Amino acid sequence: MNALTPNITEMPFIYEAIERFCEVKTSIDPSSRYNVCFFQESGPNYLEDFTLNPEHILLTLKSLESVIIGGNIGGGIFVGISFIIQAFKIIGEKAFRLIVFSDGGTPKIAPVYLPVLQNLISQVKDMPLFIDIIRMKIKDTEEDEKLQKLVEQCNGDIFYVKKLNELPQLLETLALKKKIKKSSLEDGKYIIPADSHLFYINLAENLAEVKKSDTCSICFEKDARDLLKCKKCGTTAHRTCWAQWAPETSIGIPQVFRCFNCYNLIRLDKEYIEKVKFTKALQRDIRVELLDIQDYLKNRESQEAPQVIQAENVLGISNGVSDANQIETPKTEDIKKEIKDEELKFILCPHCYKMITNEYKICPACHKTIK
Repeated sequence: MNALTPNITEMPFIYEAIERFCEVKTSIDPSSRYNVCFFQESGPNYLEDFTLNPEHILLTLKSLESVIIGGNIGGGIFVGISFIIQAFKIIGEKAFRLIVFSDGGTPKIAPVYLPVLQNLISQVKDMPLFIDIIRMKIKDTEEDEKLQKLVEQCNGDIFYVKKLNELPQLLETLALKKKIKKSSLEDGKYIIPADSHLFYINLAENLAEVKKSDTCSICFEKDARDLLKCKKCGTTAHRTCWAQWAPETSIGIPQVFRCFNCYNLIRLDKEYIEKVKFTKALQRDIRVELLDIQDYLKNRESQEAPQVIQAENVLGISNGVSDANQIETPKTEDIKKEIKDEELKFILCPHCYKMITNEYKICPACHKTIK
């Protein structure tokens, strides 16, 4: 994330360091993909998809340098994580890194927004997600304490760069793979804390019913018995076959797993999966394997550069200015709870991940019930 101000920081040094980072990262893991978040007067921007080619990142930053402004870290982290959440739904077996560049022109995070960011990070850190923040020629003890609270949730840190020529070496170090704590793994799979299960269950898609006869893509029998298909790629299989496949790509929650054909995050009824597991009469011969991640990513890569997307201006911050009083009052008159002002908090809708307050019983964005 580029929250740097071009008229404060000499950007050619940044481009050179980013290029070196990507070279080292790709040499370690050829399946590494990249994206960038930067800010214009109208708000944050990012590329429509991750890319295996880091040249797209550099070309985007260089070509738009004249209209880039110092962006707010809080809003950028929010946008970055929101995009990572969508990527997690369709890409498995990957860890996510968010590296933030900031300088003296980077606005401070309003304290009112810290709980929202901390809550968001606590939900996604088990993907796993790592956040590091690089402070260019700046050290603000009060602001650094805020940032430290954010990054320490996901094995991140704050790094201080006094001279620009120190940056390439720092990024080479950060290009090395982060170590995942053994306590976060069980049989090679990530452990998702119970209090985060609902978040991941809501991320996954239900399988769609198939009412006509078709060939099961798992056991290869052709019939019309209880067939379900992945909504993303259309892969069809028996409900029992999906249930047998579930443990192969479970993300640490039994009923949340990945389609073997497209990595899409899908879900089934937990009790049904358990029933199939212990009922031999329901089990079929599974003859599929998970698609190779490297081949899958290459097939996803477009020949053209990904387009720049204008993101929603989040956390009430506009034009690069941090202001705790810019919180928008919801216009919709949805059903609300009776709640005292001192108990009012900002939360994320568990369905659409929009920022709302805890006074809503129904999300004003997606209109689903908040439990």
